[in-house]
Amino acid sequence: MAENSERWRKILQSYCSYIRLEKRLSENTEASYRRDLLSFSHFILRQWDVAPNKVEPEMIQRYLGWLYDQKREPASQARALSSIKSFFGFLLLEERLESSPAEFIEAPRSGRRLPDTLTTAEIDRLLDSLDSSTPKGRRDSAMLEVLYSCGLRVSELTSLKMSDLFFGEGY
Repeated sequence: MAENSERWRKILQSYCSYIRLEKRLSENTEASYRRDLLSFSHFILRQWDVAPNKVEPEMIQRYLGWLYDQKREPASQARALSSIKSFFGFLLLEERLESSPAEFIEAPRSGRRLPDTLTTAEIDRLLDSLDSSTPKGRRDSAMLEVLYSCGLRVSELTSLKMSDLFFGEGY
């Protein structure tokens, strides 16, 4: 165990120097990758006691399963996998491996949160708060009506052109 532990320590030290000096990643990113890889190496050493060049894809999958069991957020699991993939990419670059055991492992899917929506009453209050006696108020009112009646994003609204409007057809 001590022999493989020392191998991990030396390679992780080399890797951290590489991402700091060659890839010029930020200190925070380096610290995150270091933390992720220390956790990964401890897991690998406890479970199989193998050197970095002996890690197999199933071991990485088991580690990701362990992270899931530890209730780590999907984004944290994905970052850990990113750290692992980068680490094995470094080993490939250094010609310490012929292929990466992490190459075909996919990151866990993180559920996308739906955006918050306004109620009809909130939209009505918003529209009622505009001063429709001024050109700016009429413009803002028209923009809000288009946004909410069409379900557009603000970026879609602001990129509309007159040629996108079909007054005769009603859209």
